[in-house]
Amino acid sequence: MRVAAVVVAAGRGERFGEPKQFLSLEGRSVCAHSVAAARSVADVVVVVVPESYSGTGEGADLVVTGGSTRAESVRAGLAVLDDADIVIVHDA
Repeated sequence: MRVAAVVVAAGRGERFGEPKQFLSLEGRSVCAHSVAAARSVADVVVVVVPESYSGTGEGADLVVTGGSTRAESVRAGLAVLDDADIVIVHDA
């Protein structure tokens, strides 16, 4: 059984003033912590990021650009998966 995880980290952090998912927490970004947790249960991890993101993917297998809404971002992450029996979606 193949398990995939989609880590949705495409928010702009408008209320916070910056994308909080890329702030450091104990030496790693919040997103990297989410990817590591997903990696512990999934065979493939997709991270969905904002268009302005210029990082390395925080350790994910695939990196895709999100949409203007959470639903569009989840859809973008699901679109790159081709052979998963179970999909876990985590809103980072």
